[in-house]
Amino acid sequence: MPETFAFASILPSCSNMVALELDMDIHEEIIRNGFLYDVVVENSLRDMYAKCGSIWKARELFNKMHQQNVVSQTTMLAGYA
Repeated sequence: MPETFAFASILPSCSNMVALELDMDIHEEIIRNGFLYDVVVENSLRDMYAKCGSIWKARELFNKMHQQNVVSQTTMLAGYA
């Protein structure tokens, strides 16, 4: 089973490719493996969606976060910029 840091490492490289369909597949895999509520993975997901132009999806994930930190807020601000 993939580790949390593996998903957190994969997501930034996918956001650079601007391949939203692939990104959504990875998001589904994160949900299946139970890593959705890890703050590092959540921050990477939001960053990925924002960089791919889906700021609405990034905001949706931000609103659903169980635990927010400075990185979470900064990621959203950068996404809006």
